[in-house]
Amino acid sequence: MPEVDGIELAQWLAHEKCDARIIFLTGHNPRFTDAARVLADRGELKSVTTLTNPVSIAVLRQALA
Repeated sequence: MPEVDGIELAQWLAHEKCDARIIFLTGHNPRFTDAARVLADRGELKSVTTLTNPVSIAVLRQALA
């Protein structure tokens, strides 16, 4: 994402009270998964799955199910 990083996106989604199921996939910054998990644990994001690249097809299918 050229304008925003993943943590900023997660914070914006929480601010907007997004209640969609969200899957965050990261390969650059493993700390991002921690930040997304904190937002989810605080109840600011309803349904968060975090995956780290490389991700197997089986794990991705499970997250999408």
